Amino acid sequence: MSEIAEFCGTTVAAILAANPQITDPTRIFVGQTLRIPRSQDEPVLAISVECGPIGTEILVLGSGYPPNSTVEFRLVQKDRPVLIAGRVVSDAVGWIETEVTIPSSAVSGIPFYIIAEARIGDTSFTGTSNAFSVIAPVVDPNAATTYVVLPGDTPRSIAIKFNRSLDAIFAANPQITDPTQLQTGQRLTIPAQAAGASQIGLTPICGPPERVVQVTGNGFPARATVDLMSGRYLADYTSLSTQEVNSNQAFTTNLAIPSTALPGQYWVVAGETTRSPKVRAISNLFTVTQPRDPNAPLIYIVKPEDTLNEIAEEFQRSVSSILSTNPQIDNPNRLNAEEKLIIPRIEEIIAISPLSGPPGTILQVGGRGFPADAKVEISLGRKKTKYALLETAITDGNGLFLTQAAIPGSARPGERWVVVGTLARAEEPQIAVTSGEFIVTKPAELLKPIVTIWPLSGPASSDLNIVASGFPPYTQVEMSLLKQGVEFTLIRSTWTDINGTCAADTIIPASAATGETFVVVVKTITGPPLEVTSPLFTVTSTGSP
Repeated sequence: MSEIAEFCGTTVAAILAANPQITDPTRIFVGQTLRIPRSQDEPVLAISVECGPIGTEILVLGSGYPPNSTVEFRLVQKDRPVLIAGRVVSDAVGWIETEVTIPSSAVSGIPFYIIAEARIGDTSFTGTSNAFSVIAPVVDPNAATTYVVLPGDTPRSIAIKFNRSLDAIFAANPQITDPTQLQTGQRLTIPAQAAGASQIGLTPICGPPERVVQVTGNGFPARATVDLMSGRYLADYTSLSTQEVNSNQAFTTNLAIPSTALPGQYWVVAGETTRSPKVRAISNLFTVTQPRDPNAPLIYIVKPEDTLNEIAEEFQRSVSSILSTNPQIDNPNRLNAEEKLIIPRIEEIIAISPLSGPPGTILQVGGRGFPADAKVEISLGRKKTKYALLETAITDGNGLFLTQAAIPGSARPGERWVVVGTLARAEEPQIAVTSGEFIVTKPAELLKPIVTIWPLSGPASSDLNIVASGFPPYTQVEMSLLKQGVEFTLIRSTWTDINGTCAADTIIPASAATGETFVVVVKTITGPPLEVTSPLFTVTSTGSP
């Protein structure tokens, strides 16, 4: 038993506590299955939600703490005072469960973390949650407000923007005597939505791009068809789908916040019946937050008929990692419905560089945390689509690998691409690790280098001035003088400056005959392969203009 404990980086006491079926630690047999507890210097902390306003209640679960120890909770934001949220006592297997409320002193826009620490003598056992995004209070799109007229606004466009009737806009603004003469900067009153009007609700109210939200509509005409649109609040909306209203004048569906949404933006879903009478509604605001760490720990509530293998496969974790993080599981073959589990962080990591660029960009792909000498299948694709297998990388003795991948030329600006590494382990679900996002940008303008010479004619032995421009900066180039398409002589090798420009001069050979033509050719030695030819220089007789 001591050899097993040393090999797994734990203690005999910890293994015995995790395996109560062992009655005699001196008598273990080949093939016996043992639960190896997580090392106590690596507590795991998971939170139930990732964003919300002040006052949000967060379920916090922790694992890997010393048994029956006091654990203190601290709430931390950068450059803000640290708050003590309370204390709990871990159970006999080092598990903790509590709730934390986001305090009124929390500041929106700054990542918020929960830290849980237990101390045994001079030893600290500390777990840190993934980031929680505190969102600022938002306006109610259906409440009364004031609007400042923008260029191009009309009473009708403002009514549509705020989901009010045109009559309601005029009634609240009797100063509008000529609807065609709104003035930029003019302040208008937007009345509250009429009582009993149709409504659309979104849940949750915040989250990262691509978050799936539930859209619920009420008060629409029964059996009507509603055109659903989404977009930034008070901006243009894009049609997404249609939804049929049931006999109770309601509908429910799911929609995804677009991947193009940016943190800090407010998005809404608007609905309008496709036939008269026209009925419109606009939802509450959805606050876009920073993308969630896809590998961070999370909380999962067991559903009826769930199995540990199915959960491991769904979250791309190993069964053993889930078991070691959840020592409260008595029987791995029978999970209890509504039981709370911590899905541990994926320890394997894939990093890419750069994180943005045009189509054709070459990515440096590095992986760590994998088993030594393991095969990792490297795939590339747009996020949450089918990924194309590129190659199989082999990790080194430290579980590291380094390779490359190219963003296809067909990728479009704004798309988000990821690299996925898949590791197959014997008798366990495959583990798939996703890199950070690569955001495709517009292709850089094509280089249009030119070579200018002067004069363009003259007798033999004429001085010839050369300027090359439009090349990549700090690139080595070679200048050559050619006669009638045959290389004659190398003028010089030089480097372009920060503006992609370089200059030189040469002499037309004294042996050049009247009527012969010469050109200067400049080609790159480093950087992208480029070769540019100057206009012709024509040799004239002595004394010719």
